[in-house]
Amino acid sequence: MFFGMSFIGSTNSNFASPIYRDDVDYMEVKNGIIDDLYLTANVTDAYTTEIPTIWDYDTILHAKFEGDLFAGNADFSMNTVSHLRVKRRKKGTYKWVTLFEIPINKKEDFNFTKTDRYARGKTEYEWAIVPVLNGTEGNYNIASLTTSFEGIFIVDANKIYHSKYNIGHINPKRQKPSTVVVPIDRRYPFVISNGEVNYYSGEIKATFIEESVDGEDTAFNFERAWEYRDGFKDWLLNGSPKIIKYDDGRMWLVMVTGDIDEETDGHWDNVKTTFGFTEIGDCESNQDLYNNGLIDVYMDGE
Repeated sequence: MFFGMSFIGSTNSNFASPIYRDDVDYMEVKNGIIDDLYLTANVTDAYTTEIPTIWDYDTILHAKFEGDLFAGNADFSMNTVSHLRVKRRKKGTYKWVTLFEIPINKKEDFNFTKTDRYARGKTEYEWAIVPVLNGTEGNYNIASLTTSFEGIFIVDANKIYHSKYNIGHINPKRQKPSTVVVPIDRRYPFVISNGEVNYYSGEIKATFIEESVDGEDTAFNFERAWEYRDGFKDWLLNGSPKIIKYDDGRMWLVMVTGDIDEETDGHWDNVKTTFGFTEIGDCESNQDLYNNGLIDVYMDGE
């Protein structure tokens, strides 16, 4: 007996006392046959060799190695999640734009990759993955990133064209159509501007050529450059809306208008392509992106 307590008086008395450690963020399992791996933050309950089958707030991971490496509560989530929504907003603002909605029918559906083609350059954004059940959203899981790229991108839901060569200065015009009426009996005319029409139009000039990147080296396909440009022009004129974005943060939801011109600069391989555009919507509006076929999900109020 020591201080009124019997020495090794219970089945767990001889276990080493736990010591404080920093947060564990890495685990490696090797050199063995592992049937089950369970981690919990609960260090107060008595030790047992029975592995719990129900997730609680202390459960960190539970890998059953049933032909896969899933270690989360995907089986439980299957009954509480019908869809996952991917949203984006400028950091510091409140308005989210829903970009994707992924149906969840099996646990493999939780493993997905999506590309946000419509983010501005030099802008700090937050992206959120949101679980949904019967139309009701759950907690937002948020990550942030500041975007950075070089040159100009022209994109739609299926293709991306990029250039950082011979980019001409773009001076978009802000259009507000109006009519000037000159009366007979007064000095100054009337200016009539009906409606809310207010949009940009402009012209893009740059060299578009097929590239391949290997490490820090960039190779150009000059042999079939004309074919690449023809495909680019066909895509520009296919009648579908596009998004144009510059690395400085400017971005427009547009239709390509007018003719497409080409000119050589010093060498026949150095070709500049020029085309006009007219803004047709708000590139950060869920409704405008949906109505123009750039995303597949519409959320009322966004």
